[in-house]
Amino acid sequence: MTKNNTIDEIRNILENYKDPKSKRPLLKSGLIESLALDKNRLSFALNVLPQDIALYEPFRKNLEEALHSKFPSFNIFVALTAHRPSSLSEQPPSERQQTKQSTDKKESYDLPHLKNIIAIASGKGGVGKSMIAMNLALVLRKSGFKVGLLDLDIYGPSLPLMTGLEGPATMTPDKKIKPFLFKGLSVMSMGFLVPARSPIIWRGPMIQSGVRQLFIDVDWPELDYLLLDLPPGTGDTQLTLAQKCPLSAAVIVSTPQDLALADALKGIAMFEKLKIPIAGLIENMASYICPHCHEESHPFTRGKPQEEAERSEIPFLGSVPLSATILQAADQGNPAFLEDPQSMERNVFFKITQRLLENLDQK
Repeated sequence: MTKNNTIDEIRNILENYKDPKSKRPLLKSGLIESLALDKNRLSFALNVLPQDIALYEPFRKNLEEALHSKFPSFNIFVALTAHRPSSLSEQPPSERQQTKQSTDKKESYDLPHLKNIIAIASGKGGVGKSMIAMNLALVLRKSGFKVGLLDLDIYGPSLPLMTGLEGPATMTPDKKIKPFLFKGLSVMSMGFLVPARSPIIWRGPMIQSGVRQLFIDVDWPELDYLLLDLPPGTGDTQLTLAQKCPLSAAVIVSTPQDLALADALKGIAMFEKLKIPIAGLIENMASYICPHCHEESHPFTRGKPQEEAERSEIPFLGSVPLSATILQAADQGNPAFLEDPQSMERNVFFKITQRLLENLDQK
């Protein structure tokens, strides 16, 4: 079946549905946007008002189930978004009150099979947070724990590149998304669910919906630790997690530069305000190791992250060098250095992970 024929089949299914609120035919209602089809990956959004999300959630699930029935081998992702109105002031007073009530309802994720959920966060992008999260997860797995890694950077998922894995994800018989396996880790990313070249253009409510589905709609096994690779900053993803996910602790990643540290401190303050324990701060790109002579130099300010950790009264977990070995491992999806007992980089991550475990035991 060609792509055009498949799209025609999809439209035939959608023509049988009406907008639950306006009762207009779904395809003429203006609800559907960002429809993308790549091989057997199908994704689109339903653009609804924020106060109508509860009304449309069962409708969204019905659409997914109907499409799965027709295309059982497809990976199908239907999300809710809210682009209109742009502010609450544009709504009538009655609708503003409904929106407030719906936002105040904090539906907590029921995740008893995930014993410890650790957020790996940074205030600024480009500090190597995803690489840190990956290597911490791998070392925890090598230490005998059952470990998962969830890439929650919706706009810029990096897990597909760092693992060398490609979607689409497969489904269980009860329509749950199967996590991928990478060197013993259970891993999942939005990058496995939407076509690789399709930009994700979402606003707040849709981010919340996407985060929820990555927890609830994924068939996570029982895990001792699930590490969350968060997007940088203090935005919708972080607030959604703090409100709805039973986070055990957060780890902050920063480089030595003043700009990165300033944003890291904002991240620390956010988690403290949200009553999430801080398990420690990790300094990345602390020094440069020459791959030829193995001499260590410090291109950035030395010692500041540790000083800031002590000033903020949070544990300092350790420093990771700017190493070609680590960078190549991340780019190639092959962290072979963790298998070499003589590797300096391996020993750095094992020491940091040991300190992290000690701090988690004290929480």
